[in-house]
Amino acid sequence: MKTVISGKHLPLTSKLLTFEKAVDKEEFEMWVRSLPDTVYRMKGYVPLKGAKNPYLFQYAYGMVNWMPEYVKMEARLVIIGEGVSQLKYQ
Repeated sequence: MKTVISGKHLPLTSKLLTFEKAVDKEEFEMWVRSLPDTVYRMKGYVPLKGAKNPYLFQYAYGMVNWMPEYVKMEARLVIIGEGVSQLKYQ
């Protein structure tokens, strides 16, 4: 008999952040490091001060990754974890 493991009962939630203006990269990374351990993954486009287009931002397992984007993407970031609904960036 095969056991099927489903995420149906996991307490995971997601939140979509949008940005009205460009952010300072170092301040943003400090905010990311201040988040609780229950934030598991983040992915999206973050507008950075001094950059023409938002950068692709990825976070997983405590590691941050930035990649330049060459087209204008919507500045949105999805956060996945437990109890993330109350999180906000400034």
